[in-house]
Amino acid sequence: MTSNEKNHTTNVTIGLRIFLYWLRQKLRKNLIRNWGTMHLLLARMRPGGGTICGAQTDIVIEGYPRSANTFAVEAFRLLNGSDVRLAHHLHVPLQIKRAAKMKKPVLLLIRAPEDAVIAQSLCGILSLKEELQLYINFYEGVMPFIDCVELVLFEEVTSDFGNVMVRLNQRFGSSFAARPIDPEDVLTIKKNIQGHVRKDIFNEMYRRKGLNSTEIGMPSKERSAKKATMKSNYYHPSLVHLRERAEDAYGELRSIAKKRKLK
Repeated sequence: MTSNEKNHTTNVTIGLRIFLYWLRQKLRKNLIRNWGTMHLLLARMRPGGGTICGAQTDIVIEGYPRSANTFAVEAFRLLNGSDVRLAHHLHVPLQIKRAAKMKKPVLLLIRAPEDAVIAQSLCGILSLKEELQLYINFYEGVMPFIDCVELVLFEEVTSDFGNVMVRLNQRFGSSFAARPIDPEDVLTIKKNIQGHVRKDIFNEMYRRKGLNSTEIGMPSKERSAKKATMKSNYYHPSLVHLRERAEDAYGELRSIAKKRKLK
């Protein structure tokens, strides 16, 4: 195969995977409430992507996108090895419903809507309005199963993951490894994130958004600058109703998480 043929094959592969990513995002928008099963089925077509909760699953880690999902998964794998079977990165309430029905340990990640929605809109294909609605759909959708999950704040994932694992074990009677994450561990986690198998997809997505960052799934100066610009759009008067609903959902979950820690 010539160099041009290899490049063409690579471009076609990346294009196909971007299309599948786009299709999943549209399903998140249009089918998340009543057709979540279709979203789960499509996830099986996503190379290196999300994993569905099943009978053999050991633990579920889920949240709205950009809520430290990838960091949590990589931190868990660092502590517990790659043999533990995780379900993760589907970002739909049905994942939590399945886990609750199967009585699986669940880490449900929550992040303030302003931060999470802006970050997702920056690298995704949907608008701020659409992402706000999806944030609401996800967290309002998981509320009936809140007693079946361990709630974890974004900042806890990134700064106190060892204690997060202690709480998970206490809630579910599990025995996963639970030790503090040190600075060397964080470097390893970031390296693993950078080597994520979907890196080529997101490089292309970032290019189309006018970004050139190689830091996939992590903060960067480029992304921070874009977020600052997008923040004013987030507070546009036309989004006030959705913002309030999203903030109410986050506030309720955060309050529940804090009350649990006081017990």
